[in-house]
Amino acid sequence: SLVITCLDTGERIQSPLSTYGHRANSSSSSISADLTETANFLVRNSLSESILSAYKSAYLTYNFFIEQSFQYNASPLPPCVHHLSTFIAHCYLKGFAASTTSTLVSSLSFILQLGNYTDITQHFSIRKMLQGFRKSKPSSDSRLPITPTILKKIIHALEFSTTSAFTKSLFRAMFTLALSTF
Repeated sequence: SLVITCLDTGERIQSPLSTYGHRANSSSSSISADLTETANFLVRNSLSESILSAYKSAYLTYNFFIEQSFQYNASPLPPCVHHLSTFIAHCYLKGFAASTTSTLVSSLSFILQLGNYTDITQHFSIRKMLQGFRKSKPSSDSRLPITPTILKKIIHALEFSTTSAFTKSLFRAMFTLALSTF
């Protein structure tokens, strides 16, 4: 079986690997340990450091919620639909954005799949809760349209962004053309 230490949290997730009809040789434990270590390295190496950090943070957030909400006698693994649904409700009540909560749930999905657990994030009620979350808290576009006043500020900021006179001229021309065209 493949044993993966959960994204540096220290919690071990065991995932049974298919042997395709082959029996494990008990005398090859050092070879097996090397292969397991290499398998763990390859899985970790498939993700960037920032993604690993985000997944770790999501798992720790979820784990902390489970410990706090269920009197320290519950574990986040194996997964439970009731725990995940109350976590989503908690995120809603704490004022999280729907996109933030969806990202947390998506991160948990990866961890569950990595551990060969049932991916409860795809459960009908979980998907419907996230859909209701998005509908009740629609995100608004906070970007402002570029006005001549804002364009002047952007062009002024070019003085601090690059030392190349050519690059400053190029950006100034691009920004002015974009404002007058669009």
